[in-house]
Amino acid sequence: MKKIEISDELYARLQKYAKPFEDKPEDIIKMLLDAYENKKKKKIPEIGIKGYDPLNPPDLRHTKIISCTFNKIPTSKYWNCLVDEAHIIAMKKLNSLDELLRISSSNIRKGEFAEHGFFFVREINASIQNVDANAAWRNVLNLATKFKVPVEVTFQWRDNDKAAHPGEKGRVVWEV
Repeated sequence: MKKIEISDELYARLQKYAKPFEDKPEDIIKMLLDAYENKKKKKIPEIGIKGYDPLNPPDLRHTKIISCTFNKIPTSKYWNCLVDEAHIIAMKKLNSLDELLRISSSNIRKGEFAEHGFFFVREINASIQNVDANAAWRNVLNLATKFKVPVEVTFQWRDNDKAAHPGEKGRVVWEV
């Protein structure tokens, strides 16, 4: 058996996870390593990231995306790019722009249009109007529910007085 030395500060941190009179430091280190190694398999919630109801999330204005997936496919880390990518995936499933226009809650114009906040999305041959983070989440969730695909977004509020929870991290997940 090997012996290691740890600082009093680290020992105090380990004690926060220990059951008094039951766990030894080795037990806690093993538990933390197991959690770390199995994180992807078990989707263990990350410390400091609060989960929110996807149907009723808090105000998402002044947030930035840390990571996101739509239909288990990693997507861009910008709200409006996530909207675009969700539409690209939806278009591949529908193979009809008219049908996509019918089911989407986003403001879309056929072809290339570059005024009033519209940006051209080549893959669907249409332009989608950029929106704030709240509308972007609603638009993405709308497509996820219609296509019965999962969507997950981990985000952080910017350090801004107008942000709902400045500096905090959150996550919204829609699972099928």
